[in-house]
Amino acid sequence: MKKAGLILWIILFATGVNAQKVSIEHALDQLGEGYNPTFRIKIPHATEKVLEKKWSGFLKDNDAKVRSSKGQIKGENAIINGLGPDTLQIFSRLSEDEDGMLLKVAVLKNGVFISPTADPDYCKRLETIFGDFAFNQAKEGLNKKIEDTADLLKDTQKEQSDLVRENEHLASDNESMKKKIAQNENTIDDNSKKSDELKQKIQAQQKSLELLRGKLSELK
Repeated sequence: MKKAGLILWIILFATGVNAQKVSIEHALDQLGEGYNPTFRIKIPHATEKVLEKKWSGFLKDNDAKVRSSKGQIKGENAIINGLGPDTLQIFSRLSEDEDGMLLKVAVLKNGVFISPTADPDYCKRLETIFGDFAFNQAKEGLNKKIEDTADLLKDTQKEQSDLVRENEHLASDNESMKKKIAQNENTIDDNSKKSDELKQKIQAQQKSLELLRGKLSELK
């Protein structure tokens, strides 16, 4: 199934379906208590299992205590490197996107959720940090697809080469069998001729034997 899925991905990629880039939009989503301002981060080529692990690692690297419940990942008391000493509560959720993953993040600072209107400067700085994270994940995901595709290509090339060698071997066997068949047919013809000659000799020898036996009775 994995191989079939990879082949399908290659076809979709070749037709341009997977031509998206990392992007960040702002929206209202049900994160934290009720609906709150969120960063919607599109990460192409990412997979849920890998991204969840990397995102949890990102939160832990920024001093957050990570908790997961009902599909929501919460980073408590995070202090993001490069953003000062502010303690943040980070609520997030992952979902599949058309060619990767969608990461929704709501950031609570001093009782207020960060948004372009609530704290424009801090919001921009978060966008940069989230964008760098997303780009790295998209790059890793694409590199993994490239690696898998290269492995698949190698396997397919080997499979094709094996078939060519097998056909060459079978063709060689066929030629050998054709020669053997021709030799056998010649031998059959020769044996048939010799058999006919021996049959005549047998008949002559049988007559000679009968004559000799007849002479034996004449001696009595």
